[in-house]
Amino acid sequence: MRVKPLKPKIMNKIKNVKETKDGGMRYNNVRIEKVPTENFKEMVMITKASARLKSLIGKKYINLDKAVIAIDVVSFDNLLSKRRVDVEMMNYGIVPME
Repeated sequence: MRVKPLKPKIMNKIKNVKETKDGGMRYNNVRIEKVPTENFKEMVMITKASARLKSLIGKKYINLDKAVIAIDVVSFDNLLSKRRVDVEMMNYGIVPME
């Protein structure tokens, strides 16, 4: 079985994940804990999050990469809904059309 290497952007985001003293992880003010099962040894679950990301609490993901992507997607959706996107888009190198 061949495994695809992670894309560089995802690897950079995983470097931002910090280990906590009790074995959990934190990423963008979201607490992630390992909850392995027989079939999915790398499964993680989001246990705490800020109010803007409360929809993610209790969700399980196959691995840390998928959890980080989900956190980023929900964060960006919140930015889109609040029209604070222009500055964020410029940070990603996208120039908004007027």
